[in-house]
Amino acid sequence: METLLPQAKKNLESYLAIPQLPQWALKSIEWLLQENAFEALNERFYCQLPFGTAGMRGHTLLPLMTPYELEESSPAAHAAIGSATLNDLEIIRATVGLYCYSQQQNQGLLKLVIAYDSRYFSKHFAELTASTWSQLGGHAALFRGSRSTPQLSFMVRHASAHVGVVITASHNPPHDNGYKVYFKDGGQMAGPNAQAAIAVIRATPLEAVVPYLDKRMAKVETLENDSDAPYLAMLQAGILDPQRLSAYSPRVVYTPLHGTGDWIAAPLFSAVGMAAHCVESQKYPDPQFPTVSSPNPEDPKALTLALAQAQKEAADLVFAFDPDADRMGVAVREKDGSYRCLSGHTTAALLCAFRIQSLQRLGWITRKDRCVVIKSFVTAPLMAAIAHDQGIPCVETLTGFKWIGLKLKYYEELLLEKIAPAAPPTERKAYAQAMQAHSRFYLFGGEESYGYLISDTLRDKDAHSAALAFCELFSWLKEQKKSVTDFETQLYLRYGYFHQRLINLSYDGSTGSKNIQKIIASYRSQPPEKIANERVIEIKDFGENTYLDADNIPIPKEDFFMVYLENGYHFALRASGTEAKIKYYLFGHEPVSSANQLETTRLKAKGRLKGLEEALVRDARMRCEGF
Repeated sequence: METLLPQAKKNLESYLAIPQLPQWALKSIEWLLQENAFEALNERFYCQLPFGTAGMRGHTLLPLMTPYELEESSPAAHAAIGSATLNDLEIIRATVGLYCYSQQQNQGLLKLVIAYDSRYFSKHFAELTASTWSQLGGHAALFRGSRSTPQLSFMVRHASAHVGVVITASHNPPHDNGYKVYFKDGGQMAGPNAQAAIAVIRATPLEAVVPYLDKRMAKVETLENDSDAPYLAMLQAGILDPQRLSAYSPRVVYTPLHGTGDWIAAPLFSAVGMAAHCVESQKYPDPQFPTVSSPNPEDPKALTLALAQAQKEAADLVFAFDPDADRMGVAVREKDGSYRCLSGHTTAALLCAFRIQSLQRLGWITRKDRCVVIKSFVTAPLMAAIAHDQGIPCVETLTGFKWIGLKLKYYEELLLEKIAPAAPPTERKAYAQAMQAHSRFYLFGGEESYGYLISDTLRDKDAHSAALAFCELFSWLKEQKKSVTDFETQLYLRYGYFHQRLINLSYDGSTGSKNIQKIIASYRSQPPEKIANERVIEIKDFGENTYLDADNIPIPKEDFFMVYLENGYHFALRASGTEAKIKYYLFGHEPVSSANQLETTRLKAKGRLKGLEEALVRDARMRCEGF
């Protein structure tokens, strides 16, 4: 075992010390040792799969699977055993720890709601979670079939559950899966409560999983298909002008990309009377995602089949949902009949502007200073410009929708504190007035990674409500004989042209995490003084320094940097919370004096950001290799 990494050896020995380790797992480890597959063992055991503030994600399938994991099943009968992979033992340990933490925070019968997506082992992991929770003494409710992440967020609140779990890896590759945790407010784990829960989960010994390795489903509640009705009703209630949507509704083509999205999208579009057609070859759940190289709506190639169908049908809008239907990509039909995929920044800004204007027209906004839009620091500076121009606060958060959900929890608690013991109004306009009187009324929130939330009724990004809101935006423009591009141009002429780029530098395995940490550490020890021949005038280090948000609340510490250049451009960098990569977010802004100047301005900003990208990639390589 001399060729094993020290930490891999330690983690491997902890697995071998588990009494009654499943035979397939024990034989898999023995087989790998007999084969001298030390590279594979290091990959499986080099670390303990981290449990972060949103949960955990990891590989379930690896390039080298053992005969005992395969058991003549394609691609495998069991998820890859290892401390660094997501498998039965890690799922059970997380559930035991989560239950123990929930016991500390609540009294009585603990209720858990579980959803799962279409990935390999998703249903099995969901059943393991439900079985373990039930055997521990809690009440577990599991959807009969796969459901989306936002529906899980909604159901936690609707069912008054203490905890929610969704088994998903969102838009990750097919070999990944994840375990995502929600608290009773319907938001992802975030803030001090999350850190306390994580501490309990991490302290849960591996031996604690043994009693729960065999599934026992007798006491688990099954959420039948009629449980979808409240979520569908909530989505429909979010329409601001049903009559206009009906009169000027777009023709839509959509794709769930082999995930959960069609389960709700089909009845939703039908209920509001829209002509919406699903891409048949991508309609049904398939863990291999066979028709796309990546099931990620951020990748325009994922929309290839949908765009081809839209061309045949002359559809106005094309939507793509990721496998757990919390992210939405959109393409719009231009005047010449071609289609243009919108970036997450553009979609967020368009929806933000539309929501503000619509709610003002409806008379819902009476105190702009008591309203709010929320975005992450790396999302659409145009959103902030629109909000500030209207006198509406824009709260910026760290990356991850959990932070937007945490803000919504804070605003709700402010309201309840002021009006207690009365309950909040249920009529939507009255609720908006109450929030403006006692807290902040949430207008819209978004992230550049194609995540948008229209209403605070649930606490995570939602592709279904976002698609419906975009259809409303289209109907409003169509009534005025305008296009989406016309509206976008109008915003640029008012606020200037904003251009963004994203760089993903991927690293994997035991050396990958070291490279990421090298880059992060070097920004503190050797901060850049000049990038792409532009002088650095300010660096904000959110890991070392304390900054306040627009609510005057300290922003949590995180290894995240904002770097501002002398030419007015800026960039941010952070390690991904879900994948082995470091991300650079690049931002450019140029004034626009006329519509005729817009294309020249766009090319100018694009060229400048391209040069900045090349300089940052070179800089990252130097920081990995050492200056």
